[in-house]
Amino acid sequence: MNPFVVLSDRPELLECIKAHRNWHQGRYPDSPWYFPNRDDHSKHVDFASLSHRLVFLRKSLNLHRITSHGLRAFYVTVRRSQGIADGQIAAEIGDKTVSLMETTYGAVPASWRGGQTESFLPKNGDPAWIAWLK
Repeated sequence: MNPFVVLSDRPELLECIKAHRNWHQGRYPDSPWYFPNRDDHSKHVDFASLSHRLVFLRKSLNLHRITSHGLRAFYVTVRRSQGIADGQIAAEIGDKTVSLMETTYGAVPASWRGGQTESFLPKNGDPAWIAWLK
């Protein structure tokens, strides 16, 4: 549907991609996959790997429940707080229509207009990808 995403207005995501490239080059330099299978680098991770890893991290770090859908909803929330139109966000996340996005995540609350901009970065501490840079 939308084979690319413009990242020039999201420096924190560019930083994450740079950190991922560093991690990939150091750990899986010969793999063609962005997320290689741990046991066979010529293959990609299993489709359930993200969900399994989120469960592991939640338990090991004593966090609240985190899901891949929740991360997607967080992306929508941050982009909306930045004043980005729902049509553009829908295209960025691969939703076919704005109405599908609004059905899933709700409409933009009127109280958000002119409100505080959210960030992909944590309010305290380093972002999760800092470990990839080391």
